[in-house]
Amino acid sequence: MNIIAIVMLLSGVLLGIWVYIDTQKNIQSMPIMGIVWPLTMLWASWIGFIAYIAFGRQKQNHKPMDPNMDMSSMKMGLGRPKWQGVALSTLHCGAGCVLADIIGESAAREFGLSLYVGWSLDYVLALIIT
Repeated sequence: MNIIAIVMLLSGVLLGIWVYIDTQKNIQSMPIMGIVWPLTMLWASWIGFIAYIAFGRQKQNHKPMDPNMDMSSMKMGLGRPKWQGVALSTLHCGAGCVLADIIGESAAREFGLSLYVGWSLDYVLALIIT
């Protein structure tokens, strides 16, 4: 089991690095997704990578979204099937939770916090980040 865990952890990190480099070349329509996709590889590994290749990777000629655009008037579906929108929302939420876990567990370890206090910190950070 330890070998499987190590392989999955290493593959998630390597996929995250590859996806980060790829999102720098293929700019996402929403800039936050350039951070979300690499973080997704840390928790979803190969399943996240398949999702990135299938519907997350932007075409080279795609223009980034204007950050000053009024989001309330924009059609958020972007022409995607509903299941892809739900999957993207889930991946976005999972990336926020991963980031909260990394920050919270690092702080808990640094300050010698108990397990339950660390979990509480993770939860509060996840709510703030996502």
